[in-house]
Amino acid sequence: MGQVAKAVGARVTAVCSARNAEVVRKLGADSVVDYTKGQEALKQALVEEAKQHGAYDLCFDTVTSRECSDADFKYQELITSLKVTDTNDTQPPHPALTGRYITIGGWLSDWIRAGLKRGLGLPVSWFGQHYHFWVRFPNSSKALQELAAMADGGKLKPIVAQTLDFNETGAREAFKLMHGRRVVGKIALANQQAK
Repeated sequence: MGQVAKAVGARVTAVCSARNAEVVRKLGADSVVDYTKGQEALKQALVEEAKQHGAYDLCFDTVTSRECSDADFKYQELITSLKVTDTNDTQPPHPALTGRYITIGGWLSDWIRAGLKRGLGLPVSWFGQHYHFWVRFPNSSKALQELAAMADGGKLKPIVAQTLDFNETGAREAFKLMHGRRVVGKIALANQQAK
């Protein structure tokens, strides 16, 4: 997502471990914040970025899931609670995130809200500033064509960490690797019969 944001002209601040910082910079991040230094250091670094470059227009959370370990971190609460105080202290603190908070994982109730919003076209304001990224391919050919043009133009550079066979064993291994959250790049499943 950072590459897409960069391709359309956004300034990108990425949150990852120091181990992945260089890869994330190569993918277009303007700045990288190391989450492994703890929540206070993370908050301080994000607030400092917002002070220097303005409030965040979007937070795209690719980590939050239904797992207990994610619930412990409370990423959304952490990010949406950040406040920026101007250096001259003449204005009251303002939110570091003024735009949307989007996740790709969540609870069933989150997906029901996302489905109602997308399927029925209900007003976004009914759901606050938290959105779910709904990966769905029907009727998305225009968006996929735009992404293909970005890739053809060299603006998107996928990193393939590993290629596995497109079968049940390969799929299980891919999920196992992704679930471990230590994969840098994408896991590709290749259809060996098509070769």
